[in-house]
Amino acid sequence: DIVGDGIMIAGNIEGIQEAPFRDICLSNIYLNVTSESPWNCSNVNGFSESVYPQPCAELQSPIPNDSSVCP
Repeated sequence: DIVGDGIMIAGNIEGIQEAPFRDICLSNIYLNVTSESPWNCSNVNGFSESVYPQPCAELQSPIPNDSSVCP
């Protein structure tokens, strides 16, 4: 579990255009963020569960039940 208070930016995750970061897994994260745009993501994809504030669209896929990516 990750908990944070008074956080300016929840995440700034930038992959490489020619080789995007794949299968990122976010789970059980609660951050009290002061920014109106808490996430910045590009060239990434992945999964999330129980994350606040809601992550960027590229990381909003539900974690598959049989996932080896998100143990």
